[in-house]
Amino acid sequence: AWQPNYAQAQQMGRSQNKPLAIVFGYGADGWMQVVDGNASPELRKLLTDKYVCVYADTATPAGKKLAQDFALTG
Repeated sequence: AWQPNYAQAQQMGRSQNKPLAIVFGYGADGWMQVVDGNASPELRKLLTDKYVCVYADTATPAGKKLAQDFALTG
């Protein structure tokens, strides 16, 4: 499951000893722009097993701020 809250995802990453995979996008399903909804089962398993997945929706104030914190300009 994609985590919408960066701070909570960081805590999950620490407790599970996993790095974060952060995707910035626009809209509720914007993560699908990067990780296609038809991604292979292998890719989905890799993301689930090895990472805490975070989706930052830049249409929201929190997503915009996180993008700014990461110095994303576009």
